[in-house]
Amino acid sequence: MGFLASVLSIIGVPGAVWQAWRARSAAQAAEAASRDALSKLTTLRTMTQLSAVLQQLEELKAFNRLRAASQAIERYSRLRSSLVEIRARDHALNDEERGVLQQTIAILAQLERELDRARERGGGEIGFADANARLSDELDRLSELLASLERRSLRTDHGR
Repeated sequence: MGFLASVLSIIGVPGAVWQAWRARSAAQAAEAASRDALSKLTTLRTMTQLSAVLQQLEELKAFNRLRAASQAIERYSRLRSSLVEIRARDHALNDEERGVLQQTIAILAQLERELDRARERGGGEIGFADANARLSDELDRLSELLASLERRSLRTDHGR
C-alpha cells in the first residue's frame, strides 16, 4: 500500500503542477483580454468625445460669424475641458497625439482670453475672422487625429 501511494504521489505532483500552470496561463490570458477590452473602450470613448468636440468647434465658428461673443465664450472653456479630459484619460495616445490636443487646448485658451479682453473693452474689435481661421486649423488637426484613432481601432479589431 505504501509503495502504491508513493507511485501515485510521484504521478500526482507533476499533474498538479501542470494543472496549476494551466490555471495561471488562463488567468494571464483573461487579464490580457481585460486590458485589451478596457483599452478599446477608452479609445471608443475618446473617438466619441473627439467627434463631439469637432461638432462644438463648428458651432463655435458659427457663433463667431454671428459675433455672438456671449455664446462663444461659454464654448471655449467647455471645449478645453473636454480636450483636457481626453488627454488625461487616454493613456494609449502617443506624444504626437497628446501634442495635437495640447496645442488645441492652448489656442482655445488664448482665443478665450482675447475675447474676454475685447469684451472688457466694451466689445471693441474682436478678431472673429482670425479666430475662425485658427479654429479651422485646429479642426483639421483634430479631424486627422480622429481618423488616425479610427484606423488604429480598425487594425486592432481585425488583428492587423
